[in-house]
Amino acid sequence: MIIAIDIDDTIAEYASEIIKLLQERYGVTMTRAQWTNFDLEDSPGFAHLRTQIHTCMSIIMNEGIMRTLKPYPGVLVALKNIGEHHQIIFITARGSGRGDWHLAKKHTLSWLQKNNIAFQGLYFAEHSKKHLIAQELNADLLIEDNGAIANAAAHLGMKVILMDQPYNSDITNSLIIRVTNWKDIEKYIRENSVIAHH
Repeated sequence: MIIAIDIDDTIAEYASEIIKLLQERYGVTMTRAQWTNFDLEDSPGFAHLRTQIHTCMSIIMNEGIMRTLKPYPGVLVALKNIGEHHQIIFITARGSGRGDWHLAKKHTLSWLQKNNIAFQGLYFAEHSKKHLIAQELNADLLIEDNGAIANAAAHLGMKVILMDQPYNSDITNSLIIRVTNWKDIEKYIRENSVIAHH
């Protein structure tokens, strides 16, 4: 199978770094549960922090924090096991809108190498295009945390696993498999590894 995987908040803990920076730099205390919209500034009670949130996102990119994000629990073992039988490609929106593609690519490659993650492809795209790239690459499965992308991919007929997050709790598409951890993702792939190409 060809498995397309998002990076931030699917394999790397991005949101927790934003929360930490908001606390350290601006004294803003929040929990992960309060991040109820994919774009944090659109979550209730955070619109007035738009500038601070974007500054924290720039800090993560420009100060190289992106290279040191924590991997999700169990993801390194799961990706190693999955990679033994399947092609892994990463499709990320890092660098779109707020940063720069070159710096995002440099940090992402560094992070993947540092964590010994093997892969067959790395693609950068706007959020709205990620599912289309997965389709162009004949991905059999997309693993994502953005509910809108998951829905769009499912509507294209792609199998989709959605990493459960407070900001995607409204997604109820029966074509999407919701998971909370990488053990469940690995189990799903093992049990469903014969999926026809589109």
